[in-house]
Amino acid sequence: MIASLALLLGLAQAPPPAPAAPPGASLQLAFETVDGRPALRLWAAGELHGVVVRREGAELVLSVPGLAPPARLPEPQPPIDELRVEQAQGQLEVWLLSRPDLPFELRREAGQLLLVFGQRAPEQAAGFPDLYRGLFPSGMFAEPGEAEAPPETEAGTDGGRLGLGPLSFRPAVLASYVEGESTVEDRTPTADEYWQIEPKLDLLLAGSVGSLRLKASYQPVLRFDSRYEQVNRTSHLFDAGLELPIGAPLTLRADVHYAIATLETREVDPGYEYYYDLGRFDRWRYGAGLRFETGGRFDLDLSGQVNQVDFEEEGGFFDFEDRQWTAELGYDLTPDVRAGLSYTNEEVPAGSVLPERPEAVSKADLIRLRLDGRLASFDGELSGGYERREQPLAGPGGQLYEGLVAGARLRRELRESTFLSLAGARYTTLSAHESNGYYVSNALEAVLTAPGPFNVSLRGGLAWQWNQYEVAEAALGEPRHDRLQGWTVGLGRPLSRWAYLRVDYRKDHRDSNLDEFDTDTYSLIAQVGVGWFGGSGGR
Repeated sequence: MIASLALLLGLAQAPPPAPAAPPGASLQLAFETVDGRPALRLWAAGELHGVVVRREGAELVLSVPGLAPPARLPEPQPPIDELRVEQAQGQLEVWLLSRPDLPFELRREAGQLLLVFGQRAPEQAAGFPDLYRGLFPSGMFAEPGEAEAPPETEAGTDGGRLGLGPLSFRPAVLASYVEGESTVEDRTPTADEYWQIEPKLDLLLAGSVGSLRLKASYQPVLRFDSRYEQVNRTSHLFDAGLELPIGAPLTLRADVHYAIATLETREVDPGYEYYYDLGRFDRWRYGAGLRFETGGRFDLDLSGQVNQVDFEEEGGFFDFEDRQWTAELGYDLTPDVRAGLSYTNEEVPAGSVLPERPEAVSKADLIRLRLDGRLASFDGELSGGYERREQPLAGPGGQLYEGLVAGARLRRELRESTFLSLAGARYTTLSAHESNGYYVSNALEAVLTAPGPFNVSLRGGLAWQWNQYEVAEAALGEPRHDRLQGWTVGLGRPLSRWAYLRVDYRKDHRDSNLDEFDTDTYSLIAQVGVGWFGGSGGR
């Protein structure tokens, strides 16, 4: 455990803290272009700390403690229409007039701050597209990602959103043909094919009530012409979230996710134990949090979340409710790296599971150290921690877990338009197998995206996963373990600024010490997307 934390800290390459700006120092401002987007750079003698950004209607306000105003202000550059500074209770406030839905992000660079406007230009090197979520339940690479984007939008625009006052929206439609092998009904793969239509609508409401920021998205997934009734059912996925600064130091946030689905098994079980005997389910996940900025390098974040799964019909998994709350102390290690030390308490209460599944009743405590930002030559996040999980009604050997949990999501640009993405995780998750209450899942994934001829984007990936159980099988005298391997190749090409075409092939293999769980499946998907796809920028 100590070695893992030391490794994380070493990757951060943290230098000694830079000196804060001396009292009376002047704030300096300059407009420039960063990554093809307009930006405002802020700096002073020493290092800037405690800067807070909030929205006031159509204006962005930066509160900077303890500095004098600049000797001169730069001329405003689009998309900023007006720039002014004010002094208020020891804070220097920089007011930027723009449209109320202008996306932005705040970055640190060598003791200076960059306020970058607009969304990132869409990248053909984004993660695996949405098509892998709910494609066939037995496959890997199922982490939701961005759809393949058309060519770069004009720098400084909103990344393809349509605006109506404080409301902006981004509609799109994806049409796919899917062919492959399915384990919808039982563990024996059978050939299937179907058509899939996915209308998508993302909404953003910003600045209409003070500095409130509200996001919402809805995506039905219509499937037809499959041999299975379960596949032909429409899935519905809804997400909403809000963020509201309360004064300078506090920010309130809340979010909700709702799904009515069948094929989207990762909504229920992230480790792929549940991949056959599928039933239709409802899932609610909702939570809230409060973030406190101290004005220095530290911050405190408190949050809570409830995750509820209810099956409308019998299937290979079970109803449950998972409750958790987290307290995290954050610290800016360097201008480019943030650390967070958190404690999480998690519980699956007895009243939330069916009487025939008492093994799921559990309590867990988790301490985790997380680093995010610029880590060595990668951008992303690393985490490691210790979990103690009790499931007293599980079978012998599976009533207690004490050990390491970890996570990683890293991305590096090897050269222009060529990206390497790495991901890994170790975690415990609920089990529906025999008298196991949980199983431990370890996963690794590597994805390479590179440009090809004729404006084609090429993508290939490998994934490995090990699922380990703790309760011994009567037939084996030892616990079950599964080894999953998968690979995928694909190519995509923008057809216009608003449309793209993708073709992907995926192969998955599951090898278990219980032979009845061995499977080999494949999937082929061709997809056309039309609409406004935008990047991942924003705040």
